[in-house]
Amino acid sequence: MSAFAPCPIACMEHPGQTHVFTMNGEEDVLPRRAWTPREAAHQLGIPYETVLRLIHDEKLHAVTAGRYYLIPDSALESFLNPRARK
Repeated sequence: MSAFAPCPIACMEHPGQTHVFTMNGEEDVLPRRAWTPREAAHQLGIPYETVLRLIHDEKLHAVTAGRYYLIPDSALESFLNPRARK
C-alpha cells in the first residue's frame, strides 16, 4: 500500500511527477498520467478557457472526477497528433 502526494509546483527536481511513499517510509517518483485543464493549457500554450471549450466541444478527451476534469496524457498526445486518431 502506498500514499500518493503530488510534487509541489515549486519542486523543480520532479516536475510533472508524483511522489509515492511506501508503508516502510521509502519514497519513489512516478510520472503523471493525467492533468487538470489549467495544467494542460499551460503545456499546450493556450488559454485555460480554450481547453474547457475543447473539452465541451468533445475535441479534447477528458474524464471527470466528481465535478473536476482530468485530461489523460494519451488525450493530449492525440490532440497534438491528429493523424494518430484515425
